Amino acid sequence: MRIAGRAANRRMEFTAAETELLGEVLQAVTDEIRDSDATDPVRERLFPAAYEDADMAAEFRGLTENDLRDERVLRLVDSAEELRRTGGEVPLSPQVADRWIRVLNDARLVLGTRLGVTDDYDHQIDPDDEEVAEKAVYLWLSAVQEAVVGELLR
Repeated sequence: MRIAGRAANRRMEFTAAETELLGEVLQAVTDEIRDSDATDPVRERLFPAAYEDADMAAEFRGLTENDLRDERVLRLVDSAEELRRTGGEVPLSPQVADRWIRVLNDARLVLGTRLGVTDDYDHQIDPDDEEVAEKAVYLWLSAVQEAVVGELLR
């Protein structure tokens, strides 16, 4: 992935392989968010408790979680559609960049939770690790997100 163009013509450009991979990741993350249940660690990571008190946290979750889930899914679906529609050349307006940063963050949170990534994760990949492909995708998503954030800060 690279960011091309200037100002109003900025865009993310993904190779065909990256476009296919990112489309698969976005679909998988959409499915994970839709299908997570009360005991799923992904649910806890994406929708952390708002209160320490269990009853208050449950009440707040009941009032807000469905809307928050719907918002996340909509962003993912919109981004996946945009990726398909543009053939991997996504225009990068500030609004689109904001949406993509959120989508990439959600993807990283879901994948990172499944991989057991913590704050002290060293970002090193052992080629013999059975999760080498998933960890490489996690790091790639991190790099894409960093590039988009960096471009917005320019």
